[in-house]
Parts: sequence; C-alpha cells; structure tokens
Amino acid sequence: MANGIFAGSFDPFTVGHLYIVQVASELFEKLIICIATNPYKKERAFEKEGMKQAIEEALKAENITNCEVICYEGEIIDLAKEVNAKYVVRGMRSEGDFVYEQKLAGEYYKGGLETIYASSGSYVKTIDLSQVSSSLVRDKIQKNEPISQYVPKAVEEFILRQRKIKRK
Repeated sequence: MANGIFAGSFDPFTVGHLYIVQVASELFEKLIICIATNPYKKERAFEKEGMKQAIEEALKAENITNCEVICYEGEIIDLAKEVNAKYVVRGMRSEGDFVYEQKLAGEYYKGGLETIYASSGSYVKTIDLSQVSSSLVRDKIQKNEPISQYVPKAVEEFILRQRKIKRK
C-alpha cells in the first residue's frame, strides 16, 4: 500500500478536513497531514504547532492511527520524495474549487505525484460539509459565534484557549 499526503493551511482544521482524512486514511498505509504555508494567504490566525497538536488529538478521538501530522515549509513535491508518497489528496467542496485544484494537480503530476480528489460535499452530523471552510470558522470566531459544529472538539478547545473565547 502507498503513502499519501493531505496538505493544507488548516487554519483551522475543520470537520470537512477530518472527513477527508477519514476517507483517505483508509486508502493509504500512511497518510501525512501536512500543515503547509500558503504564500497566497495572509498571516495565520492560529499557530501551526498548536494546530498540529489539536489535529493529533482529533485523530486520536476518531481512532485514526495511520496518520502523521507535520508542519512543513517547503514544496509538497519535495515532501513526497522525503516520505515516499505517490499521491496527494485534495478536497473539493464545490465546482468552484475544481479549476484551482486542476491547476495544482497538473503541477503535482509534473513532479511525479497523482492527485486524488475527495468530495467534502457530504452531510455529516446534519451539516453540509460543502459549506464548511476555514474562512467560515474564522468569520464565526470574529463574530463570537459558536463553532463546535464546524471543527473537531480538540480543535475547538485549542481555538478557545488561544483566543480566550467563551464557548457558546
């Protein structure tokens, strides 16, 4: 069985991301969850090491044991060589994601990687995951609105500790 990489800024890691990890972890011997730097996004809202620990706790709570969470600053193609991965997992919420993801897949392909798309347009816990994004969560936090349905419990607790927000 091959290794895969699921990379993103995960700022924060959402229930949509967790759903993709649940699906992808069944496809690979080992899935590397890579908290990467996106040069096109502004400064992070949540520090990487704390988010890494929160993701690890969320995986443990779901009994997902074949994943490793790392923080990485380089190119995903270079990481794939380091961890002997042949596949990159990408989530798509809607057709709007398709054009961006196809361009990214082309770059990965040039670097010897295949891209596997996982749909996060499913309903989990009565929530439409196609509507869940890190941006939505950050917006809810800014408005001091509840976020528990959008992020795993460990991530919510990390955010509440970091932001010192009262739980709603």
